[in-house]
Amino acid sequence: MSDQTPTSPAIPVNPIGPAPQIHDRLSCKVGKDPEFVSGLALLFDLLRIPYVLVGEAYRKILGDARIICNFEFLIEDIFLGRACYMLWAAGFYRFITPAQPDGSGAARDPTVCTPLAVCDALFCVPISGPDDLGVYGIHRHICLYQRTRILPQLTRIGTGVSDFDHLDFRLADDTRLPQLRVCHSQQCLQNQTLDLGACICQSPLPVYGGGRYPNGLHPVKILNPERWG
Repeated sequence: MSDQTPTSPAIPVNPIGPAPQIHDRLSCKVGKDPEFVSGLALLFDLLRIPYVLVGEAYRKILGDARIICNFEFLIEDIFLGRACYMLWAAGFYRFITPAQPDGSGAARDPTVCTPLAVCDALFCVPISGPDDLGVYGIHRHICLYQRTRILPQLTRIGTGVSDFDHLDFRLADDTRLPQLRVCHSQQCLQNQTLDLGACICQSPLPVYGGGRYPNGLHPVKILNPERWG
């Protein structure tokens, strides 16, 4: 079957019955954004769904220190249904707004953050664990956008991770990207200053502070910043 002629299941809209449980590999832990995004990328690649990471998470890789509220992906248009079904089957609840063609009603949570653009599908991402101040977050979002609606001039997105030097795409662990930054606990920083050994941080520290993703994770496809900034 061609990558561009999928047989996608219908997009599920708030299915009746208990939602599937989110696997630990896909649990969004504070300060572990690369691991979470890499888990989603692995699913996209396993199911041959053409995607590219954009938005806040992409900007943070380029060194823009910001809090990520929305994990945003461009999806090849005809794969949107398959991507939505994948996320629902993975345990993520889909928000439905009155503007949706199916007219299934408003999102249940009034604290929903507004994505940078009107997305084609919005999913809730529960946050696991407190931040370094001991505060638990509520949730974040996965936002899916059809490529031709948001960035029609972008080359058609392919599947796989072989396009290391593609004009439009890079991988998030590319050594040409800004260096990985992590934040350690105060005690760990003191030990490192005294040269007493490796990191002694307890989970969820050290936390991701920006820059390219660490080696060893499943590759994540991003826009090529040399062309798209």
